[in-house]
Amino acid sequence: MSIEVVAEIWNELKYDFDEVTQREAAGKIIDVLVDYNFDSSEIKQAFRGDTVMMAALKDYNAEHETDDEEYDEEYDEDDYYEDEEDEDDY
Repeated sequence: MSIEVVAEIWNELKYDFDEVTQREAAGKIIDVLVDYNFDSSEIKQAFRGDTVMMAALKDYNAEHETDDEEYDEEYDEDDYYEDEEDEDDY
């Protein structure tokens, strides 16, 4: 998938939507791009100057930053390796 093509299509179609629909569509585009392994810096570069996409990216990052922190709290790598060492002692 080419992020540049996605940006061009977005630029052509976004004015066909009202503001609320633009925000919803931008959020879905961000989800798809992340699913295709584009990172925030690539998305920012492709959609620079587009306030709707930047707001959607900011919302996405804020939402998923919390998820990452929760995951980190649940999974402590040191605890995992300590458990493995305990098993070797048997």
